[in-house]
Amino acid sequence: MSNRPPVTSLSNLTDVSITSPTNQQGLLYNSGTTKWTNQSIPAGTLAGLTDVTIGTPADTQLLQYSSASSEWINYGPLNFTDLAGNIATTQMASGSGASATTYWRGDGTWASPPTGAVAFTTNLLMGDNAGNAISADGVNLVSPQFQYLKNGNFQTLFVVGNNDSTPGDTSTTAGLTLNTSGTSGQLVAMGPNLTSSGIVAANSLWLANTPGDIAITVPTGKSLKISTVSTLYTERMRFGSGIVVGSSSAADSGTGTVNVTSGYYVNGNRQSIIMSNASTSGVSPTNTDVYLAGSSIVIGAGNWAAGGQYKCRFEIVKTAASTAVWTLNIRVGTAGTTADTLIIGGNMFTQTAAVDTMIVDINVNIRTIGASATSAGNILLSHTAANNAGYGLPTQVAPLATAQVATFNSTTATTIGVSFNGGTSHSGNVSTVQASYMQ
Repeated sequence: MSNRPPVTSLSNLTDVSITSPTNQQGLLYNSGTTKWTNQSIPAGTLAGLTDVTIGTPADTQLLQYSSASSEWINYGPLNFTDLAGNIATTQMASGSGASATTYWRGDGTWASPPTGAVAFTTNLLMGDNAGNAISADGVNLVSPQFQYLKNGNFQTLFVVGNNDSTPGDTSTTAGLTLNTSGTSGQLVAMGPNLTSSGIVAANSLWLANTPGDIAITVPTGKSLKISTVSTLYTERMRFGSGIVVGSSSAADSGTGTVNVTSGYYVNGNRQSIIMSNASTSGVSPTNTDVYLAGSSIVIGAGNWAAGGQYKCRFEIVKTAASTAVWTLNIRVGTAGTTADTLIIGGNMFTQTAAVDTMIVDINVNIRTIGASATSAGNILLSHTAANNAGYGLPTQVAPLATAQVATFNSTTATTIGVSFNGGTSHSGNVSTVQASYMQ
């Protein structure tokens, strides 16, 4: 075999065909000619790949693989929430100063927390504006109390308020709340050398509000009570210029209600409570039972007392029409109508066909109270017609002792009053009714 000259260029190879080559061309295989020929490399992009999806690219983004779509998708920039697991301390200031006793500060450095010994104290600790905890002199936390105790001459205030300067700012309510799961709460001033004690306001009054009134709100159905608890305080109240009971309106001079149905005492002596009522217009009893307007007294359920006295006085004028038996009924109940229970009274006398004017005086004593409260009474009748005429009284003045007809429940009953029934064809008029109850 003869020696062949060495190949010194691609074009000398038998399976390569190069024609007029240019910059950036490459050899690409042509299966049709079974030769490598010089050709321009086909252009391409990352987004042209079948396993890549590019949305709107932005600086510092990267390709993130999604197993759900089996694609690489552009994502970023990275957020802090994208981090998982422990972050290497070397990523923060290269870890310079990082140790088990240091922490990462907001200024981007590692630092040791302030150290120092805090002496034991029962006082409340407070900050000194320099990062140190110091004892609040005189302010103690001694279970179960919060105390402020100091020796010597001093004046101090415990203030709860809104510290801004906006007039009329009511966005935040200032208050001192006593909240306990116990059975009572107390706000007490005590001390062995106190010549006086109380709740002192800025203008040296014991309980005061310099700009205006003091409002003490009591929940519906509850009472503001002053009672004796050990020796802390007595049940006395002193009112310098009297008591006004009414609404919060400045125009209300005192139209509210004071309930002292169980009695009150003056210098140790129990004083009677008198309630009264009267008619404001006339009433005309006919041949039916009519409850006399002005005769009712509202005592209140559970407020009745043994020894209570009910009185009612009225005058009545009849025509000559009726000749039937008339009835007088003292009633107790909750309705203040003829539906209430008849406790004393009933049929009185038989009338005659004569004109008559009669005065009726009723006196009732409450003897016992409870579910079956008892009572007794008397009635004094006087009239202007002849004996046995008109309303049928046998004398000009007729006193009657009346027996109890029925008991009543003083724990539920609220009202006592009088009804009158003139009987068949009765025609008459009552112009005045006066009633009172005292206990």
